[in-house]
Amino acid sequence: MWQQAFSIQGHKPRIVFSTIEGNITVRTWEKKEIMVEAAEPIQGLRFEADTLFVSHYRSDVTAWVPRIKGLLFNYTNTQVTVERSTGTVSIERTGSVDIRNHTGRGFLDRIEGSVHLFQISDGVESTSIGGSLEAFELPSLRVLGSVGGSTTTRQCGQVALENIGGSLTATGIGDMLSCENIGGSIHIQDSPRAVINTPRAGGSATIEQVGTIRSVHVGGSLTLAGNITNEGPTSFFAGGSITYLLPANPHMTIQAHCGGNIRGSAVAQSRNNAATLIYGEGSSMLTLHAGGSITIHGNQVNR
Repeated sequence: MWQQAFSIQGHKPRIVFSTIEGNITVRTWEKKEIMVEAAEPIQGLRFEADTLFVSHYRSDVTAWVPRIKGLLFNYTNTQVTVERSTGTVSIERTGSVDIRNHTGRGFLDRIEGSVHLFQISDGVESTSIGGSLEAFELPSLRVLGSVGGSTTTRQCGQVALENIGGSLTATGIGDMLSCENIGGSIHIQDSPRAVINTPRAGGSATIEQVGTIRSVHVGGSLTLAGNITNEGPTSFFAGGSITYLLPANPHMTIQAHCGGNIRGSAVAQSRNNAATLIYGEGSSMLTLHAGGSITIHGNQVNR
């Protein structure tokens, strides 16, 4: 087994893996050193300004990187970047993580900083993430635990999350998006075939052009656009107002309950507090509860 260590001077070390054809494993220890292990010497090593570059190696690589608890600004943790590589990536308890253009799968464990993921062929599984999360063009993403900051996903197939401290923005979900609790706002759009399950959010929500969606409770206002489909009745609850832009040819019955008025271009007559609005055949059931007003727009009015 070949090993080489590099001493760290500051508190923000970094390791960058590039064009590795093998499994990459990153572990932490309480030493001010970055150490790499491999079956044979790695020729593509370069170390400068507390950053170790590891490149062009055709076998498995293990790295031990600093994670040293201190007081205030003395805390040391390592940033990890993996790019244009092949194999399984396993990273635990580091600072921020950036994985991009990777052929293989990623496993992350208790990442303390932010995570950026881009084009990872076999998806990513993770436990808790201390910072924000960005995931673009992944077939699957699963986070068991909490994301401390906000989460942004784009063009992902399946996304399963548990808790988000900040906001959730999701565009182009292919199959499924789920998240039990969201501290901030929700913005989901351009996911016409996706099953959406985001039951609770502390802030406002905008949900546009999704497939099937279950109940949603939001503390702020709620904006809906397009078809709202489900196997059974669907309910939306908002502490503020609700605005709904109907699809082109709606066939639904809306039970509306609010603290203010029920109005809009798709409402034949403005009402106060409660109304039953039938569009087309009225086949799907939708219940709206709002602390403020409910506004419904569209090219048809209720009958």
